[in-house]
Amino acid sequence: MLAALVGVVGAGLALALASAIAPALCAGDDASCALGWMVLIGMTGYLLVLLPACAIGGLGIWFWVAYLIGYAPLIMLAAIGDWWWWVALVLLPPVAAMVSAPLGRERLGPARRWILGGMAVVAAGVAVWWFGFAH
Repeated sequence: MLAALVGVVGAGLALALASAIAPALCAGDDASCALGWMVLIGMTGYLLVLLPACAIGGLGIWFWVAYLIGYAPLIMLAAIGDWWWWVALVLLPPVAAMVSAPLGRERLGPARRWILGGMAVVAAGVAVWWFGFAH
């Protein structure tokens, strides 16, 4: 809970920054462009501030990695008007917790760490490609 609250504070700070940057990124008075940039910057700020909150708050780095894997497609779609997007966003933390759980061991095994790490690299790479080069 505390990690999510810290993430929301980070998203708020990112949105404050985005409100100054978004008009410069959009041509003319395109409100949908500015809203899109605000959503993207706010969601990215949330994810980046969630990393230290997870590390310090006891969730662990692997929870954040699993969260990133599920969060990347949601940030690319940004379908905030669709009900299923909100359901996926609500279900993401418990699913990330289950995926990153050590299952009775002290730590995750090396195979699961490699799989989670590889999936996170692919998810982050696809998100960077999507926003940087696909449009």
